[in-house]
Order: sequence, then structure tokens, then C-alpha cells
Amino acid sequence: MLHGSGSGFGARAQLAAWHHSTGKPYGVFGVSADPISGVGTGLLAEGGTLDQLRADILKSPPNKLDEETRLTINRSAFMFCRDSISLEYLRAQGVHPPILQFGPDTQFGMTQRDDRRGDAYRAEHGLEDERYICVIPRLRYTPYYKIHHTKQTENDKVKEAIDRRTVETDHSKLRGMMIAYVRKTGNKVLACPEMTYEIELAKDVLCDPLPEDVRKRVVWRDTFWLPDEAASIYSKAQAVVSLECHSPIISLANGTPALYVRQPTDTCKGEMYRDIGLGDWLLEIDATDGRLLWSRLAAILADVESAKSQIKEAMVRVKERQQQMVTALCKAVHY
Repeated sequence: MLHGSGSGFGARAQLAAWHHSTGKPYGVFGVSADPISGVGTGLLAEGGTLDQLRADILKSPPNKLDEETRLTINRSAFMFCRDSISLEYLRAQGVHPPILQFGPDTQFGMTQRDDRRGDAYRAEHGLEDERYICVIPRLRYTPYYKIHHTKQTENDKVKEAIDRRTVETDHSKLRGMMIAYVRKTGNKVLACPEMTYEIELAKDVLCDPLPEDVRKRVVWRDTFWLPDEAASIYSKAQAVVSLECHSPIISLANGTPALYVRQPTDTCKGEMYRDIGLGDWLLEIDATDGRLLWSRLAAILADVESAKSQIKEAMVRVKERQQQMVTALCKAVHY
């Protein structure tokens, strides 16, 4: 049984049940396993920068794993963490599966691309090859209770208050970059979602507040899409700029430069960008503004060949690690 990537080791009970029922092995590909994601700790943390998270994890003693999680990890055939902070955390916890290593998020292995739908959408909205960027919004806390139609908890109320306090500040920085991009290049921007709730969010915080001359060059994606269509549209863009972590991965896997703008309430998964050699394209939202975002994007646009060369080098690292992950899987099932 193979546990895929995620912010947390969410299926540990299922893995334990699988092993108990079948006696067969299980392993984990590319998860985040750190105190902020609550892996085995039950914690709800507001978080901080990646550097702060790393420093906190190296303090003694770190937050402890619960015994169920510790036992499940130790019994696994392999455990790959998608970022080095998670890896350091688990090593500090003293867990000892046969293999405990860095293994990139499995999204990097995505090969599906729906060019039929993607090209049709681009033609309909005048998104010419490499003459647009894609921008993805995000609240600091995803409103899962709304998505899943469940009752709002006290924790949900706390998260919602943080979202209300930060939504304008965070997205004004993206708008500043969008304004500079449109006015400097005359190209278009696609404001699009990674999750369903971000469809309306993109309209409210990215499109509607823009000056008229910029707004008429911005396309609002008013329907949801599957990742293969997104991959097609990202592949033809000049760049992707996202508060979500996985749209940039899809972009990079298709050879398109991407900036990941991380919010402090997110997990430590963003460290993976440094781990594969793309730390310059990772920004902390509280340490940036529209001018800095535009300067990073402008540097990419000014030397596209260099940017694409960086992507190729990063993807070589990714593929080397992916091969190690697959080798571990084959060994576990005696393939």
C-alpha cells in the first residue's frame, strides 16, 4: 500500500489496518511531517516563515509524535518526506524506518495534459502562447467546513478571523505585481483557482479592485478545471505566480517558470523549492510586496532561457529522487 503526498500523514490508521489484515508492506511517498501540519501531535499552529519553522524544530525538545504515528512510521518499508524540514523533524524524533529520505511531492510526476480543452479555452479568451501569466489566490486557512458543508467549529471561527484580517493585505501584493506586468508588457493575466472556493475569491480580491486599464487585460476563470487542463494552460504561459503550492509544481513539471508565494499559516512543504534548487522563486508573503514580486517576475521574463535552464536542472534533481523512490517501492514488493 502506497501513501501519496499530502500535508500530513493522514492515512496512518489505514496503513496500520492494511498491515494488520494482510501482513503486506506499506510505504510513504513525499509527505510533510512537521509540527505545524499536526502530524501525530494534534496541534493547530499559526506558523511562521520556513526559517522560523526550521529553527523551532531544531530546538530541544521538539513536539513529540504520538505513539501510533511513531509505530506506523517505524513499520513502514520506506518514508520519503517532500521537504527537508519534515525530514529533520522526523530524524529529531528518533524514528527509524529502513529508509527515511527526501522525496519530492508526487505532483512533480504529473504527465497528464489536456491540450484540447486548454487550447480551446485560451483561444476563447485570447491567451496567446507565452503572452500571459497565471495568478492563483489563497486564503491563509482553507475554509474546509464550507467546502464539505459541515458545522463551523471554534477553530474554524479563529481561522476565519485570520482570513478576514489578512485577505486584502496578501492579495494587494499580487495585484501590485499584476498591474506592473500588464502596464509594462501589455500582456494578459489569467486569474484562476487551484481549489473551488478560489473561483469567487479570484474575482473579489484579484480582478474587481484593479484599475480599469488593467482589469480589461485580466481574464477571470469563472469555472473550475481539472489539473490536466490547468497543466495545458500553465505550459503555454510566461509564468505562474501562486499562493497555492501545487500550481507552481504543475507549471515546473511542464517547463514554465513559477513563483510560490508562501503564507505563514501554510505547512513547511514550501521548503521543497529550496531543496530542488529553486529558492529564488520562493517568497514569504509577509516579507514581500508588489514591487518585489514584480522584480522577481521581471527577472524571469528578461532572461527566459536562463529561467528554463534552472527548471531543467531542478527537474533533473527531482527525477533522480523519484528514481530512488521507485527503487524503494520495487524492493518492498520484490519486483
